[in-house]
Amino acid sequence: MAKESLMACSQRYIWLYRLLLVSIEVLRRRLELGMFVPLAKLVDLYDGFRQTHMLAGKSYLLLQTDGKVFLIENRCPHMDAPLATGHIQGGAIRCKAHGIAFDLTSGKAQGPLAGTLDCVERLELTYDGDKIGVEL
Repeated sequence: MAKESLMACSQRYIWLYRLLLVSIEVLRRRLELGMFVPLAKLVDLYDGFRQTHMLAGKSYLLLQTDGKVFLIENRCPHMDAPLATGHIQGGAIRCKAHGIAFDLTSGKAQGPLAGTLDCVERLELTYDGDKIGVEL
């Protein structure tokens, strides 16, 4: 009886070990290929939509203006002020802290400081069914 119990227990451990190996392989492949991270449902988007998200340790701003959706780092490269409360006009977002505008398509600063500032980081958006998000 004890020998049969030991065999059954050993078989369970072997099965769990194989399951663990398969799980590790699936995770490894996801890391290699990237993983879709949903940010919003498409039906929730509208002109004026703004939503912040933490991705890879950084704050990003998902926004829609003029029917276009953008995902930019929620940080002005000038003084690290958040851009989530910035004014959007003419395809650019203006930082409330110092009034510097950044083009939403290119991320480049506009105006007299344009050549001295880094671009606002942008992430490429992808779609998966009824959701919009990013591949990380």
